[in-house]
Formats: sequence, C-alpha cells, structure tokens
Amino acid sequence: MLSGKEPVWVNRVIRRPERPTVEWFSLGTLGSSEITIGVLRDGTWVVDTADGLAHLDETRSLVFILPLLNSTIEELCERLERFINESGVHKTTVPHFPFDRLVVYAVSRGGYWAEQAFCWLADVDLDVDQTATVIHALLAIEENKTFTQQLRHKARRYRIQMERQIRG
Repeated sequence: MLSGKEPVWVNRVIRRPERPTVEWFSLGTLGSSEITIGVLRDGTWVVDTADGLAHLDETRSLVFILPLLNSTIEELCERLERFINESGVHKTTVPHFPFDRLVVYAVSRGGYWAEQAFCWLADVDLDVDQTATVIHALLAIEENKTFTQQLRHKARRYRIQMERQIRG
C-alpha cells in the first residue's frame, strides 16, 4: 500500500569488486547520523557507506550497522516503520530488517558489541540455527579469559536462559 507518494530512486554503486550501479531509496538514518538505511528496488536492505552501498543480506556488511545496538530495538522498529510509511515504498516489498542476524553476528564477535546485543536477545526471533549459533558463541565468550569477568558471567546467564527456553 502506498502512502500517496512515490519514492525517489537514486543510482549508487554496490560495495563489490565489480562495483555495479543499482537503484536504491534512502529511508533515513538510524541510531546515528552515520548509518543511512535504504532499500533496493527488489526490497533488499542496504546501508550507505563511504564507498558504496552494502547489502545487509551479506554477513560481512553487518559490521556497518553494529552501532545500532547502542539504541533500543523498539526505538529502531518505530523509526523504520515511520520511514516506510512516509516513503511510498510498498511495505510488502520490504522484508523484515535483519535485527536477528545483527544479534547473532554481534554475539559471535564477542566483546562490546556482544554485550550490547545481549539487551536485544529477548526481543528478536531467532530460528533454530541462529539460536544454536548464539549459544555456541555465548559459551565461547564464557571460556575466553581475555574478556572481562563481567562479560563472561553475563554470557553464562544468557546461555543458561536460552538453553532452558529450548528445553521448554
């Protein structure tokens, strides 16, 4: 359903070796002024970077949106909803934003971003494989003495909580 106006599609290159040009629509900034989020005509989420658009369906591109973890997921969902409603982009062509993949990626990296992602664990729907990946990553954080004791203890609490949820 359209909001009454048509989006303005702009040409931009993709961050890939062949640097193809694509049409995208910038929805706005999330979390901070450095993170401009948009969609391609096919509905793929992208983030604008200094040297082109990065597809958020590629795991390596999630690094560009790690700072979103400094905001609440509720705040980001509200802003995305508002952006989409005001944009004129068909809601049906825009998939769910990859919050789940961002959480899995951040926890798997450990450290500060993992700790920020802990706050989102209860708010994202993880599939079975993602849940297994997060549990494995939490265990790795627990066992890694280079991380602070506080982070290792938090990882243990979240791992135990997730394992209990799986067992029902």
